[in-house]
Amino acid sequence: MSTARLELRESQHTKCGGKGCQERDTVDGDGLCTHTVSALDNLPVRCVGEWAYDKIYRLVQYFGTFAGGMSKKWLGLNYVEICSGPGRCITREDRKEIDGTAMAIIRHKHFPKLKKGLFIDASPRVVDILNQRIKALGASHIAEAVVGDYGDAAGLCRILNRLPDSCLNLVFIDPTECDVPFTPFSELSPTSRMPTY
Repeated sequence: MSTARLELRESQHTKCGGKGCQERDTVDGDGLCTHTVSALDNLPVRCVGEWAYDKIYRLVQYFGTFAGGMSKKWLGLNYVEICSGPGRCITREDRKEIDGTAMAIIRHKHFPKLKKGLFIDASPRVVDILNQRIKALGASHIAEAVVGDYGDAAGLCRILNRLPDSCLNLVFIDPTECDVPFTPFSELSPTSRMPTY
């Protein structure tokens, strides 16, 4: 991995319990921390493991290649993130607060090249929090968070069919659990306008 660090609006979060937290006691039904909020915007955050930065780094690099390299080869580009989360997170190990995947993508220099950025999460509360952060960045004209369940192929297709036509779509699926059923995703392409590559 490159030694260059991403600018994820990182800050040390002194009020977070970090390693000492027992997950069942500190995370609510929406997967959000119950003990603290973002030092940046006072909105809820999600606790994540130490691997989060590497995941975000790799996604941002791939997105840069996608949006920077393909914007002149297609009529338009869309980005879709399923299981988007609230946009800010705190690492349990070192208590650093950083942008999550959604905010890192929205703040990327190539994000304005998109026709649409669609962020999907099953929790209406998480969607509301992310939409507040999107609005604060002034990105509501491109980005939108919506409620959707990755286990509901028909519901996801209805959401994805709202994307602009004739575009190349980058879809990132980022569940917090490892029990995601793959059947709904195999059904997406034939029943929506999502191309299969």
